[in-house]
Amino acid sequence: MKKLLLLLLLVLPITLSADDILLEYETLMHDLKVRDRVIDQETALKEKLVERYLTERLKRDKELIERKYNRLINPLKEQEIKQREEYIATLKVFIARYPNARVTPAAMLRLAELYYEYDGDLYLQAMKRYDKLLDLYDAGLVMQKPLLPKKDYTRSIELYEEVVKKFPHHRLVDVAYYLIGYCYNEMEQGEKAVKAFQKLVEIKPDSVFAPEAYFRIGKFYFDPPGDIPPDLPTAIKNFKKVLTYKDAGPVLVPSSMYMLGWSYYRLNQYAQSVTYFVKVVDYYEARKEKGIFKKKGAADVYKESLAYIAINFSEWNSPQGGLQGLINYFKKIGDRPYEVKVFKKLGDVFFQRTEYDNALKVYKYILKKWPLNILALQVQKKIMKCYERKRDIEHAIEAREKLVTLYGPGSKWYEANKNNPAIEKISEEMTEKILLEYATFHHARAQQKNDL
Repeated sequence: MKKLLLLLLLVLPITLSADDILLEYETLMHDLKVRDRVIDQETALKEKLVERYLTERLKRDKELIERKYNRLINPLKEQEIKQREEYIATLKVFIARYPNARVTPAAMLRLAELYYEYDGDLYLQAMKRYDKLLDLYDAGLVMQKPLLPKKDYTRSIELYEEVVKKFPHHRLVDVAYYLIGYCYNEMEQGEKAVKAFQKLVEIKPDSVFAPEAYFRIGKFYFDPPGDIPPDLPTAIKNFKKVLTYKDAGPVLVPSSMYMLGWSYYRLNQYAQSVTYFVKVVDYYEARKEKGIFKKKGAADVYKESLAYIAINFSEWNSPQGGLQGLINYFKKIGDRPYEVKVFKKLGDVFFQRTEYDNALKVYKYILKKWPLNILALQVQKKIMKCYERKRDIEHAIEAREKLVTLYGPGSKWYEANKNNPAIEKISEEMTEKILLEYATFHHARAQQKNDL
């Protein structure tokens, strides 16, 4: 594409306007795209055939590996199952013979755990049968669609409940309540799970399981199952409880702050919402050198929190909201390394809502404050698009020229960012567009000089 443009500039007479060159260029590119579509269609057909062959081959290889693996692993699995069944039988005899012994609660908890493992295996076996039957149903070989298996940990729950009933003051009673709640959650019985978690924090608020229990309670009230309406004030109360524990950990702490931001946002309490989303981002920024973004979901929570800081200000219909509100907010809390990203997101939110005048104000503020930032190129392109959407051709052309002169090769921005790894993330399409604008701009200038 770049070679084609340069060829056009060399071959076409200098008297042609930049618009003529662009028209010629776009015509040739259209022809190339048509040919590309034909090639793509032919390639797609071949790829489908190859994919079908590979899928069948993969299925056969998988079945072969599973048969070979099962021959090796089944004896070990059978031995494990036999040992577990013997252990279950031994524990049942012990508990029946010594119902009030000092170690009986621990024995009951261990028996409940073995039941959980056993019933979990039954569920996995049921899922395998379900998958096979579903394949037969999809192939039209069986008439009735199979029912999706459900987890059932009733036996474990009954034992845990017996522990808390018979030994309410035992040191492991919090473990029992936590596992009751956990099992009910696995069985998708949220209300019963919440009751267990509430009992846990009530009887043993210093339990190691208390922070997670509060978080799970908060999640239930934030997004309850079925037709139960959310109770956001109760959710907020429980998420805040998590933050009172110093050892809550690098997962529960930012997750609770994130949920607090969301809860306040749903209540249209923008000031509180922004406070907690900023806390989330600050938390991750302070720990990014320690590899916190390697934790599952951390990067997503960070990005969404950044976005919702901006979204809050976009919806905040008061002097505290909008562009000026965001400017004042960062003046109040101090500079942040991610500040420019929040402003860009605010502009993008306005752009998506077709509030182009508001978007332009934000984008121009960004370029004034951070002219050499890596994001400045994207911001300038958004300015151009705003004017195009407003059908303000004169300013759109001006913005397009700036896209070339301020961000092309040799510009201060280019020199400031040429060694920045982030520059590689700029899309190929945007880079080619810049080169096109750069070339046509200088060709037009050359034409003007020739006319003189």
